[in-house]
Amino acid sequence: SPEVYEREKTKFVQTMEEARELAIVSLREEFSSMIKRVTERFTNGHGTKSKIFKNGTINNFYEFFETFRERNIFRDTELAELVDQAEAILGGKTAETIRSNDQLKDHIREGMVEVEKSRESILSRPRRRIVMD
Repeated sequence: SPEVYEREKTKFVQTMEEARELAIVSLREEFSSMIKRVTERFTNGHGTKSKIFKNGTINNFYEFFETFRERNIFRDTELAELVDQAEAILGGKTAETIRSNDQLKDHIREGMVEVEKSRESILSRPRRRIVMD
């Protein structure tokens, strides 16, 4: 009957919208955790020595940059802008290059802090609420 069809169609559309939202949130959270990690690792405590960061801290960004376009299937343009900013900030520098240059490390940390602030402002905007049955 037409009523059953419409009801099922509505449920399907809602399920697809929920999947879309979850995919967007997942990518945003992955990116956010990487930003937080690099800013935390690149912060010097007062009077303490630098925190150690592994090559993976930087390499994870480059892997994320390489796969982001394919994984951003719902074209999250806001996140794409932030990813482009982060990629420009790192500028292809290796972990070893960053480790050996405190000014570069500070520049990257400051840039990533700005990216994180932008990300937080994007997430604080109202979005559609997902209703789970």
